[in-house]
Amino acid sequence: MDLYAQNTTQLQIEGKATLDQSAIIPSSKKDVNGRQVAGIKVLTNLPSLSFDSGNGVVEVQQQAGAFIVFVSPNERKLTIVASGYLPLDIILSEIGIRLQSGQLWEITVTAEQQKEDLSADLETLIISSEPKGATIYINGIESGKTDASFFKLPNSYKIRWVLNGYLSQEQDVEVKAGQANKVEINLQKNTGLFTWNVKPNDAQILINKLSKEGNRLELAPSDYLVEVMKEGYEPIQERITIELGQSLSRSYELTRNTANLLINVKPVDAKVSISGKGLPSYEFEGIKSLKQIPAGTYSVIVQKNGFKTILEDVLVRKDESVQRTFILEKGRNDIDFTNSIGMQFVYVSPGSFDMGSNDGENYERLVHKVEITKGFYIGKYEVTQAQWREVMGTNPSYFQGSRVGRNYLNHPVEQVSWDDIQLFIQKLNQIEGKGLYRLPTEAEWEYAAKGGNQSQNYRYAGSNTITKVAWFGDNANKQTSPVGLKAPNELGIYDMSGNVWEWCQDWHNTNYYNQSPRQDPQGARRGEFKMIRGGSWFNISIYARVANRSYYQPNGRFSSYGFRLIRIPD
Repeated sequence: MDLYAQNTTQLQIEGKATLDQSAIIPSSKKDVNGRQVAGIKVLTNLPSLSFDSGNGVVEVQQQAGAFIVFVSPNERKLTIVASGYLPLDIILSEIGIRLQSGQLWEITVTAEQQKEDLSADLETLIISSEPKGATIYINGIESGKTDASFFKLPNSYKIRWVLNGYLSQEQDVEVKAGQANKVEINLQKNTGLFTWNVKPNDAQILINKLSKEGNRLELAPSDYLVEVMKEGYEPIQERITIELGQSLSRSYELTRNTANLLINVKPVDAKVSISGKGLPSYEFEGIKSLKQIPAGTYSVIVQKNGFKTILEDVLVRKDESVQRTFILEKGRNDIDFTNSIGMQFVYVSPGSFDMGSNDGENYERLVHKVEITKGFYIGKYEVTQAQWREVMGTNPSYFQGSRVGRNYLNHPVEQVSWDDIQLFIQKLNQIEGKGLYRLPTEAEWEYAAKGGNQSQNYRYAGSNTITKVAWFGDNANKQTSPVGLKAPNELGIYDMSGNVWEWCQDWHNTNYYNQSPRQDPQGARRGEFKMIRGGSWFNISIYARVANRSYYQPNGRFSSYGFRLIRIPD
């Protein structure tokens, strides 16, 4: 390629200025007075130009054969400078340009060139930085990112490095003939370090109203509002100042809000269990005065053999003294209840049933008598995305609002493996203060799906007509549906047919099913697969039958796999 010197003394405007009606300048690009800028696109045959204006140039963007100069909307004058040429002062109104916000005008600026070979006069200039990736400005023109090399005539150039999170730096660089020209800069972080410790360690910390994780953060020099909070504790607020290059450390310890709770029960030997999310647990019999306990909402369970259990949420506010009297009624302990994160459970009384189906697949045969000797609570609904997020802080589901533009939190959680669910159960048991939750055994699942001791021997969970009780391949529109929209079964349990497959506790073993114990079978002791039941939105109707059985590897995750839980009675 031939390289030529430019020795013409005067730049010139060629043709007329034109307004680009199709151009869009972002409204976010503003001048120092907060007004949306206007733009002048300078088409040119010159490799390098610089610009100035009466109110100051806001920004310059370089393109192939053009420069876009952003200026204030009332700008009157534009000056164009090129090395080896006299500056060109343009009075914009004289060439028909009257700038308005958001407009882009085009002009063409040229200069004659003479073919005088000066390739030997160009020198290499290498511009580097640490860290790399800084934007390079040469004489105010954006020219690339570090590290980069350029061919330049011997001259003095103003180099500026700009990198987000670092202080911008500027330096005059002399390009000299006959030698290597290299300039490198170590950029200084435009930050100070803020570290903190909080008690309790799960308290939330917000900096300028934004939640932060961990215990250290680099911040740009400024003033910041720090807030530390947790439900049931007095919040802390503090303003801090971060200075360039300095470290600031803080320790915050929240003070627990406390209150008094007096419990009175009849009969006086009834057992009382008190717990709540993030709150301590208490167990006792009879009357008890709990003093200076953490404020919050407690779940109170009062029970005694031969009496109906009472479950009630009690809100104890800061500095209050709350008294509650619970009188048990004689009767069967089979009430339904809701736990501390909103999961509703249905009581399933003990009983016996015929497990399997002689009309189904080979692995459903032969029908055999099974006794469930202990009552249990089972989820009234499949575990939802909202409940999973409450416990785990995440939502792994495929069908989420961000995917289809609607709120899916009341849909069943899916894409959870059997292994994932064990961690969910562990955390839920910690929240509730007891090891009461688990997956149902396959026998418990089928007993509940068939309606327990209220069974009408339906083909599906609650009906012989699948569309009344299940979302499956023919009606689900290729996705999950909110829990509880179809009719429940005999026990008031929803979606045990269709919507999502439900993981069970049991290992799969081909020989175990027909040889299982008559009472409370627990599944094979070991295996490669875990059982799943109930069919899903993806499957045809035969998979939604209450006797249908399937299995998969415990680490499997699919948009058709979910679960519901068993809660063991106290």
